Amino acid sequence: MPHPDGCFIQVWDEERFTGRTQFVNGPWSYSTLDALPNKDGWDRRIRSVQAGPAATVIAWTGKRLAGASIVLQPEHEYSTLPHGFDRAIQSMSISCSVRATN
Repeated sequence: MPHPDGCFIQVWDEERFTGRTQFVNGPWSYSTLDALPNKDGWDRRIRSVQAGPAATVIAWTGKRLAGASIVLQPEHEYSTLPHGFDRAIQSMSISCSVRATN
């Protein structure tokens, strides 16, 4: 389930938001994606993502938040990942912003 405050990223194992999917909640740093909280491994599997409205995500191509990185902005959809990140992400950090309420 996604974080109710919008601090999450949804990942898919295929391009254009198809295939298997999972919500990854923040705020948290995941030094490896081998076994996320539900014990599902996402290391080098991610092909498309959608960041929640309160989540800024930095994804790295190496374990332990190392290697090349990309910043995924809140409320953005990435139906495909840039060259070098497709099926290459091995760790990520999710930070949360406070959303304004009406």
